[in-house]
Amino acid sequence: MSTARPTLIINARLIDPETGREEAGALAVEDGVIREMGHAIDASSPPDGALVIDARGRALSPGLVDLRAFVIGFGQSCGRCRWCDNGRLYA
Repeated sequence: MSTARPTLIINARLIDPETGREEAGALAVEDGVIREMGHAIDASSPPDGALVIDARGRALSPGLVDLRAFVIGFGQSCGRCRWCDNGRLYA
């Protein structure tokens, strides 16, 4: 049994690239699993103890981990970080 609080994200722009779905609505998460999503979720009565997050119209989509990642080709340097220098990687 999980001790994590249920989470309700409201006022989000829900985007699912796999299905082509895009709509305004809410997303409910319980025990780390998406239980429900869409415009039909009643945000006025969240589950007891739920963490309610107002997305204020921001996009919510699965799989977007780091939108500020820099993608460079093999043998190239981004010139912005300490991890690469002219294609040579070092820790």
